[in-house]
Amino acid sequence: MSDTPRPVADAATPPAGDLAATAFGAVQDLRNNPVKTLWRRRWSTLACMLAGLVAGYVVFALSDPVYEGKARLFISQSGPKVVQQDFPGTISSGSRWLDTQCDIIRSPAIIGKVASDPAITRLKTFSLYPKLSVDPMGYLLLNTRATVGTRSEIVTVSVTGPEKEDVAILADKVIDAYREFNDELKKGSASEVAKMIRAQKDKVAKDLEAKYNERLQFQRENASLSFNRDVRNPVLERVNAISAELTRAELEAVRLEAEYNTVKSAVSDPARVKQLLASPQYRGDSYQMRREIRAMQEAIDSLGNTYGPMAPRLGNTAERVEARKKELEAEEASMVQAILGDVAMRLESIRKVIDQNKQYLQAEQAQVLKVNDKQAQFDRIEADIRRLETYNNQLGDQLKSIDLAETAGTMNVFVVQQAKPAGLQIEPDLLMLLFKGGMVGLVLGIGLALLREFLDTRLRSADEIRNVLGLPILGVVPHIQSARTPSARGTVVHTEPMSDVAEAYRTVRTAIYFGVQPGSVRTLLITSPAPGDGKTTLASNIASAMAQAGNRVILLDCDFRKPTQHRIFELEKRIGLSNVLAGEVSIEQATQAVKVPGLHVVPCGPIPSNPSEILNSQGFADLLAGLAEKYDQVVIDSPPVLPVTDARILAACCDGVILALRAEKTTRPAGLSARDQLQSVGGRILGVVVNDVPRRKGVYGYYYADEGRYAYYHYGRQKPANGAPKSNGDGATAPSGESVAS
Repeated sequence: MSDTPRPVADAATPPAGDLAATAFGAVQDLRNNPVKTLWRRRWSTLACMLAGLVAGYVVFALSDPVYEGKARLFISQSGPKVVQQDFPGTISSGSRWLDTQCDIIRSPAIIGKVASDPAITRLKTFSLYPKLSVDPMGYLLLNTRATVGTRSEIVTVSVTGPEKEDVAILADKVIDAYREFNDELKKGSASEVAKMIRAQKDKVAKDLEAKYNERLQFQRENASLSFNRDVRNPVLERVNAISAELTRAELEAVRLEAEYNTVKSAVSDPARVKQLLASPQYRGDSYQMRREIRAMQEAIDSLGNTYGPMAPRLGNTAERVEARKKELEAEEASMVQAILGDVAMRLESIRKVIDQNKQYLQAEQAQVLKVNDKQAQFDRIEADIRRLETYNNQLGDQLKSIDLAETAGTMNVFVVQQAKPAGLQIEPDLLMLLFKGGMVGLVLGIGLALLREFLDTRLRSADEIRNVLGLPILGVVPHIQSARTPSARGTVVHTEPMSDVAEAYRTVRTAIYFGVQPGSVRTLLITSPAPGDGKTTLASNIASAMAQAGNRVILLDCDFRKPTQHRIFELEKRIGLSNVLAGEVSIEQATQAVKVPGLHVVPCGPIPSNPSEILNSQGFADLLAGLAEKYDQVVIDSPPVLPVTDARILAACCDGVILALRAEKTTRPAGLSARDQLQSVGGRILGVVVNDVPRRKGVYGYYYADEGRYAYYHYGRQKPANGAPKSNGDGATAPSGESVAS
């Protein structure tokens, strides 16, 4: 049986769950950062956009020019008034009035007048284009526009067509047809309204004549009454006079009744009698008698002071005083009674007057009701006459206005701007076509970019690798610019120790040392999903970086399919690992020293015919165990995982596995399949190293740039004499259990 390497049957296609994971990863990447996704596919988008611009220009170059003739109108809502509002059907009102006028301008009633003009058929538009001359009305209806200004009430009438002189002529003819239509409509409406108004005026004249006769007959039947507003009515005058007299008598009765009660209450009270008689209206003889009594009293007081209280003259005077007082009391009582009787008599008299006036008033009021009824009838007749007279005068004024409207015609349509003789070209619009083409191309480009992004299964970022594979990122190695040969790329850590690439490999070395327990990973397998992922370059540089850290490292080239380590380190390939496993030479004889201190390499040797059986033999396992005891680190370069089974055999024998992926090349299905196949044989995957990352491409999660990155050595600084630094390149010494070169 031939031992030619064969692809593993299930290695190239991931399981169904992995396909779902890849699609989910693409959607998640698009959702998390759509700008990054579109930028990554920018060339597809730009190409589609450019194609859209070219298509727009092609349309512009192949399209026939279209010209536009414009004229502007001002249409007043108020023409000559005929009635309180304009004629129905001529000048309407409302918020949509101007829009209604625009619809009228575009209507068949207007366009039909223009199309029926014989001069229209002689225009170039219809003479040079026979298809248009078949239906000129349909053509004009399709190419005539009437719009209202957004900031003014100016109506713009435009006509489009292939001939720039004709569009201006057609626009002017549309305006003339509209003015003629409006004029005819208004004149026709005025004639109809005039007939209606004349008939109404005749009817009003007859009604007015009848009212005149009714008023005359009413005045003859009621000749005794005065229906003149300027002459006072005698009946009403009498009612007013009686009413005023009654009011005066009632007020007098109230006054007399109050006076009677006042006098009556004072009869039994002398003090109030004196007060009453002291008032000017009742003052009489009692007032003179009281003055005499006061004089006598003063005389008594004077005699008493002169002659004493027992004088004879004093006694006579006192007697006269008492006599006068008695006379005064009698006089006052008599006067009060007389006053009381007088007031009672006058009160009774005024009450009779009141009763009599009430009787007169009732009689006159009955007469007034009759007069008011007649007056109301007369007032109604007068009101009807005034209304009919006013209406008749208004109808006469309206007839005069109608005659003026019929003579004046359309006074509310004004041409603000005539159409220019040479119309303006409006189509094709180059800028608009380019804009539309560019926008369509942009939309299609974005759709194409999203489709390509969804169909693209490549792993593009560190976050995506972590999410899809579930493995840690040990390091990111940038694209090696200066090295073009396998030897230059595989020894960059040794030949260019101050470069960012060397620093990246040292970062991977540090992640390996500090990511596991010291001494737990003595045998380290370097592999990748597919050829060309950079696992050989990674193995040689990692081995060199570990040796530079002071470790004793041996690198085994177990890639029996396509060995490369002998070319990297420029070694003799006749004797190698295959000879050792065949028992032809010892491992010491196959081990070769290289320029890197502390590093030994065992090349592949002659390619065997059965590499899988050799690697799966007990002899290889014993060899690997012996090397792990002799060296601090055993690094193994193996074939890719997917094409052959060698990597899985080696993964089962090693303490740890590093999976190398290439930026923008390794796909999600390949990465998942490699991971699963390694884990299926018990391989311990320490993490992933991403190779060949593009520089200065910030859209990638593993962005790498030259400027501003920390270098292990300052440029110009002398390297240690023994070629090995005193640390692991990351500011930390090698972990315990690992020796350091002195």
